[in-house]
Amino acid sequence: MLKNNHIVLKYLVGTSSVDGLMQCFNPGVMLTHVKGGCDIIPAGLNGAFQVLPSGKLFPGFSRISLKFGAPVSFIGNVNKETLPRGNERKELLNGLHNTVKNLAEGIYSV
Repeated sequence: MLKNNHIVLKYLVGTSSVDGLMQCFNPGVMLTHVKGGCDIIPAGLNGAFQVLPSGKLFPGFSRISLKFGAPVSFIGNVNKETLPRGNERKELLNGLHNTVKNLAEGIYSV
């Protein structure tokens, strides 16, 4: 899809939260980013847990907001031959995680 210039949406966490807190990101985002040569546009989502908490079958009513941040590129830091590993990958993912968390928290307080 990236080769055809399509937009790809990737949910970085990969699982729902049992307490409403944002979980660690899936490291596969780095592979997609580097192989596709694309920027990452972080998005903060706030209110989804209140609409459908863990264990509930039917959604409730609550406000959900979405905020997009500036594109992030790691292309200068990594390439296909030297994908980040270990601490370097953790630092890059933690930086992206903090960006998304700040976007979500900056929308409004629940």
